[in-house]
Amino acid sequence: MRKFILAAFAGSALIASSMASAAGNCIQVQPKVEDMRANFHANYLPNFIPVVVNSEAALNLSAEQCQIFNEFRTTKGKNGKALIEKINQMEKESQTLALAGASLEEMKARHVKIAELREKLMVGKMNCHQFVKKNLTAEQYDKLINEVYPAMLAKAQARI
Repeated sequence: MRKFILAAFAGSALIASSMASAAGNCIQVQPKVEDMRANFHANYLPNFIPVVVNSEAALNLSAEQCQIFNEFRTTKGKNGKALIEKINQMEKESQTLALAGASLEEMKARHVKIAELREKLMVGKMNCHQFVKKNLTAEQYDKLINEVYPAMLAKAQARI
């Protein structure tokens, strides 16, 4: 699920976003398996925006809601993707440095920086959750939490 947000930021999605926003349709997300893996590794919180836009019919989203979620993906989502990429890059570098004999102090300093990035990602995801809750009706949100998200999560986990 977290990977879905990452995939949403591809250049083609940005182009499609402007076209779909004009029409009022939610832009579907087609995540890559490697993006889903990276996302699940970097953060444990759900990614709701991709699930919401991929569930336009199931959630009975209005054209206005689709436009709001499409815009959010193209303006805010790229920040999460960049954080995930940075976290994974720093962890790979840390592994290489550890194997090369880096000192405990150097590794602790890197660990602190990675933890700070993970915290920033968590805050962004929680802000996203509040945004989704604010822009769905109570019934839509309940269906997202209890039906739609669990089904999409199961599909994503089966793919990775």
